Amino acid sequence: MSSVVGSELERNYEKLLDEQNLKLSKIIENAEHNQFSISSRLEFNKELSLNRLKQFYNTLQIEARLTILNYDNEFLPEIVRRSIHKIKPFSDSKTELKDAIIWLTYSRYAEKNGLPNCVFLTANVSDFCNIELLKADTYQIHNDLLLDSNKFKIYPSVKNLLQSEKKALQLADQRFRTWLSDQNINNEYVLDIIKNNFDDYINKTIRQKFENYDLWQLFDEDHYLTGYVTIGSCDVLYVEDIHVDIFRDECIISGDLYIDIEVDGYQYNSVRDPGEDRHTYYGSQTSSLAVVFSFSLDKEKGPNNFEINIIEVVGRD
Repeated sequence: MSSVVGSELERNYEKLLDEQNLKLSKIIENAEHNQFSISSRLEFNKELSLNRLKQFYNTLQIEARLTILNYDNEFLPEIVRRSIHKIKPFSDSKTELKDAIIWLTYSRYAEKNGLPNCVFLTANVSDFCNIELLKADTYQIHNDLLLDSNKFKIYPSVKNLLQSEKKALQLADQRFRTWLSDQNINNEYVLDIIKNNFDDYINKTIRQKFENYDLWQLFDEDHYLTGYVTIGSCDVLYVEDIHVDIFRDECIISGDLYIDIEVDGYQYNSVRDPGEDRHTYYGSQTSSLAVVFSFSLDKEKGPNNFEINIIEVVGRD
């Protein structure tokens, strides 16, 4: 990933946090104006959230799943030339330097390292594609850019990539298919993998999910109970609806994971006397969660790249 893309992603994430905090501050302001009781925990920690984003990408680099490519200062004369002559990705209406830096970073890295079959994902396909072919929904790198590298196919989204390359991606090595069939993958097999490899990650993710939840969100959907919750034990119970998708020499296993968590609730005390706690103990309960997950499995690395896509509260006791 280009360092320019990383910086832009971080900046956009920071803007999103600012927008959401502004919305929350307006909610609090309106609540105070109408003398509503509202928890003081309604706030996104901007610094903490940005640090988590950075840590996520640092982890990807440590695990050798992502390489950050810094741009070369020697690009400047070439970028100025392309800007003057309106060579892609520049045009009469497109003068921003960022896309040119990104393209030169990727194309020169691919050529220098002899990388075949590269994929370029960008929502700005009009800046990089042959416009006439694009009108027919055909994504082809513009001729100007092919002079830099012909190693790339371009797609506007991961969905388009998977749809276009599905057959190639599913041509799995027969030896891997043979190995995979010997694993007898079922619900119990997947549950054992999750418990033995990803238990700590699941616990951490669930706690992060609910750390800013208000009391009513887990205890009573019919009443606006302000306060906060704390998460105790997390008990991984069972899995259902397992799907296995094979891609060459690895597979993606996905499904639904069911977990029980112990929750303690603390209610905001709006009529407290001086010296009393701002929150009083409300009670405890067991909340049942349905978690949509996926992870990779290959013969050499074993299970890896565990991801949680959705966490939904499906019951409470």
